[in-house]
Amino acid sequence: MPSTQTIFDAMVKFFTEDNWSFTQINKQSSLRLAFKGENEKCDCYAIAREKEKQFIFLSVCPIKVPKTKRRAVGEFLLRVNCEGVIGSFELDFDDGEIRHKTSIEVQKNSLDSQTIKSLAYTSVMMMDRYLPGIELVIAGLMSPGEAIVEIKLWITIIVTRLPPAIAYFTRFAIANFVGCARHLNDESKFSSLRCDRILSAVQLNPTIN
Repeated sequence: MPSTQTIFDAMVKFFTEDNWSFTQINKQSSLRLAFKGENEKCDCYAIAREKEKQFIFLSVCPIKVPKTKRRAVGEFLLRVNCEGVIGSFELDFDDGEIRHKTSIEVQKNSLDSQTIKSLAYTSVMMMDRYLPGIELVIAGLMSPGEAIVEIKLWITIIVTRLPPAIAYFTRFAIANFVGCARHLNDESKFSSLRCDRILSAVQLNPTIN
């Protein structure tokens, strides 16, 4: 038998129980939230479309893309979307706003907390994961393709449990890369700030020791 719980009520229930701070937007069926990731804080929106039976979650990038960089950032986001499974990045070419959107059409059964959790956390994690790449492309330090490669390297090192020998080699390789890049001072092909982040994470992350 179909549930009588509305999508909005299911949203409020989940975000309350999961300890998110939120406010309702002007008596609409929408919530404004915030998420603090490893790289930055971003504004988020949970939207209930009762008539259409849809739940939508948006993570908004804290940085707006300058007009001269929107084509390059658009390419970067398209490259990310090609490899994504749940949700996608969007770029407003008029004002430079970037959003990551996840959504679902709610069928006969009510929207459950596990589904909301999956969609919300997928969105905020994707924004947090790829924000450094967005920054690199905006700064002109890397091309969209190069930025994707760097993010993949970061994910491999931080997320994957590397065997000790490989972890040691990776630390050595990155340390040498950082040193050589700084020596050459070639900012068009690297970001020493991001390399420092990667190196520090490799040295401190217990999952790859």
